[in-house]
Amino acid sequence: MTKRGNHTRAANRVAKVIAKYSTGKSDLERVDKAAYYVSLFADRDWYTMKGRYYDKAYGVFIAKEFSCAGIADALQKVLHYMGFKAKHVNKNKFTHQWCTLKMDGHRGYADGQAGFANYGRYFTKKNQMILTPSNSIYFKKLN
Repeated sequence: MTKRGNHTRAANRVAKVIAKYSTGKSDLERVDKAAYYVSLFADRDWYTMKGRYYDKAYGVFIAKEFSCAGIADALQKVLHYMGFKAKHVNKNKFTHQWCTLKMDGHRGYADGQAGFANYGRYFTKKNQMILTPSNSIYFKKLN
């Protein structure tokens, strides 16, 4: 653990490394790769809504505890270092959280917990989640 006050700097260092290696031919490929990399941290972390850092990027990257709030915070930080203006959706609410942003001139979304990104809306108007995009790294790893 880092000393109190250095948590943001520690999380920023990890976010910068992820941003550096999130390459691709299009914005969508880059963002999808970033979401996938962030999801790999969650895969090794402990899910909690009561941990000290559950809602912060530091929790995801360093303290090994997370919730969708912390993952959205972590992914937003990575996207910032990649040059995107991402919005953290449902911040400070007890519901699923992700990021929205503009990629390749289109509005889209990225979810670090699910590990993918795509153009369009993440949820349908009836609040149903969209299926994993077939062009995502996550989908390709499953098949």
